[in-house]
Amino acid sequence: MYDLWDFTKEVIFPTTGFLIFLIVGVTLVVNSLARYSCNRHQDITGIETRYVNLTACYLNTENGWMSYDEYKQRNIARIGLSKMVEEK
Repeated sequence: MYDLWDFTKEVIFPTTGFLIFLIVGVTLVVNSLARYSCNRHQDITGIETRYVNLTACYLNTENGWMSYDEYKQRNIARIGLSKMVEEK
């Protein structure tokens, strides 16, 4: 007879371990890609950037450090989205 402890040892523990391994692996890959993207932004634009793990990319502007998302939204509001599309 198959009891609950055998099921836990043979199914639940390995499955939980695999899922934890998978979640940590995906998190590390996504974090590495975000860091790379932040560094590439600095290489391309010359604006100093910092990446905070699992948070955001920050750019050093005249007004101090601001997140990349906020920087992007302020530029769109300032020059307009249509001009940004035309430049590309």
